[in-house]
This record gives sequence, C-alpha cells and structure tokens, in this order.
Amino acid sequence: MRHEQLALTDASPVPVWWDGRDHPAPGEALTEVVACDLAVVGGGLTGLWVAIEALRRNPTRSVVVIEGARVGSGASGRNGGFVSTSLTHGLAHGLQTWPDEMDRLVEMGEVNAKEIGDFLDTEGIDADLRWCGKTVIATRPHEQAWLRDLHSLHSRFGQQSHLLSQDEMRAEVHSPQFLGGLRIKTGGLVDPVALTLGLRGAATKRGALVFEDSPVTAISTEGSSVLLTTPDGKVRAQHAVLATNAFRPPLRRLQNYMLPIWDHVLATEPLTAGQLESIGWDENQGLTDSGNQFHYFRRTVDHRILWGGYDAVYYFGNNRGAHLEQREASHLILAKQFYETFPQLRDVKMSHRWAGIIDTTSRFT
Repeated sequence: MRHEQLALTDASPVPVWWDGRDHPAPGEALTEVVACDLAVVGGGLTGLWVAIEALRRNPTRSVVVIEGARVGSGASGRNGGFVSTSLTHGLAHGLQTWPDEMDRLVEMGEVNAKEIGDFLDTEGIDADLRWCGKTVIATRPHEQAWLRDLHSLHSRFGQQSHLLSQDEMRAEVHSPQFLGGLRIKTGGLVDPVALTLGLRGAATKRGALVFEDSPVTAISTEGSSVLLTTPDGKVRAQHAVLATNAFRPPLRRLQNYMLPIWDHVLATEPLTAGQLESIGWDENQGLTDSGNQFHYFRRTVDHRILWGGYDAVYYFGNNRGAHLEQREASHLILAKQFYETFPQLRDVKMSHRWAGIIDTTSRFT
C-alpha cells in the first residue's frame, strides 16, 4: 500500500473543526406556519450575518432563519478559516474586473474585516480570530516575478507586505519546495465553526428564530408575501434573503449564475513539539502557494496542519450529492503533495479528510 494510502487509513470523514467540540443541541425543525418580516434561507455565515444586521437596523423586526441541515454543517464549517480583507478575490483580480472602483473596494474590505473583529470582541465570541496575515509562496521560478508584481500592488493600496528570498522563506517555514515568498500583513485566521456557532447565538439573542433540519422545497408568492415551504411547515414573510450560496437555490433560475466546485481538505494529527520545531512557522500565519491550482494551509489551535485546495472538481449537472465528499483520488494527491512539501513530517498521519462546495461565479468572486 502506498504511503499516502496508509496515512489516510484512519482519517475521519468530517471537518477537523468539529473535533473535540460539543455539538450544540439541534434547533427545532419547522413544523407549523410562521409569519415574519424577514425570512433568511440558509443558516451559515452569510445567513446569520444577514439576520444580525437586519435586527441591528431594526430591533423590532421579526426574523426567521431556515437551515436545511444543521448550522455549521455546510460551507461555513468546511472552509480553511482564512479571513481576507479582499472583497474581489485578490487585488490583481479586482483591478482586472473593477478597475475604477478598487480604491473604494479596498477601503470597504478593510472596514469589513475590522468590524468583524470588533463584533466578536463586543459579543464575547471566542472564534480564535488572529490578525496574523499570510504568506504567499513561490514554488516555481516564474512565480517569483508574480510575487514582485503582487508586492507592488499591495504597496499601491497602502497594505504592508515584504518580499522573502528563498533563504528567508525557508528560514521562516522549512520546506525544500519553497523558492521565495511575499509576507502580507493584512487578514488572518479564524475557527469557522466557532465563528458560525457564535453568530447563531448572537442572532437568537437578538430575537431571530432559527429552524434546523428544514430544507426549503419551494418558494412562491402569496399576495404581497413570500411563501417558503419546508417538508413540515411554511414561512410567510414580507421579504426573503436566499443565503444558500453553493447549495441548490430555491429559485431554479439562480442555478445559471454559479458553479458548485468541490474543494478537498486534509488535516494532520496533532504535531509533537519536535515536529513543530522541524517546520519552523513561528508566526503561525496562513500560507498559500502561487499556482492556479493552489494549496492553502495553516496550523490549528491544537497544533495540526490543515492542508487543502489544488484539486477543484466540478461534476456534470451541478451535482452536489453528499457522496462526492470523499473523493479518494483528490485526497491521495493532496497527501502526496503534503509529504513532498514537508518531508520531515512523513511519519505524521492524517486525522481528517473532507470536502465542501464553493459557489464559483463567472467573475470568480
């Protein structure tokens, strides 16, 4: 059996963020007809922020959040936990797509990130939010020129970054694959499940009703109201927000605007003190490499390495079936690339393997 296969043998098929965490008691399912001012379909980060903001603007508004499974079980609990100040999938992409609006978009992104941090502080939500920035890494010679261009862009927009030579990059994080890097001081890392569950608590504290295990099966109008139907109940609302992102939207026409792309992730078992010393990485920042098929990787609070990306997969017909989460070929290639990047960790096994879908659009935002 190949080394990568052995490393994956005992890996749990769930996101690492749920490891050792007490699952909150499930919210009740919708089993009646409920009337409200605002209905939010989707109980992930997007939907919960919508509910909180709606109640901030008008605390007397009645808000209902309808989640098809459990809060945190979808994309919001499956990602890498990178916090970006960019609203445009990076400065270069933003300049290409919205060149006349970039100054304002950069400003909005930075304000947005600060307000996230301020909100968590005010609410007392411990989501392990750290403004540690990230390092973008060159693993092929031509990528060093691209990093120089990216450094110039960050300087242009007043964001602190500095270039790292091969020796500097390898001194910071020890890998024979690294040829250079760009240390970027904006953004950071968060525990996405802790964040999502914290937002659930903040929304309910403000008066929002959250129903779980209640997938919306139909959406229609009834007079001036929106009618949302679930298997055992209905919500009649004056307004509705669809926060389903990559999941199948209740309005069929919205499916033409996005592609569900499957992204695959691994997490290692906790590293020993000696193993941590062998890789350096003392600043504990997020890392990404520079290829079109890129990896993102980071350390967790319990000293694992989360390693994801590269093998993005689309299935014909926008297939979102849960059985697609465990794609052996994708997890094997990720494991192979991990051990090539960190050969000193060859004895470390993978403890978790999972996947999730990203709502990619034609503008890649």
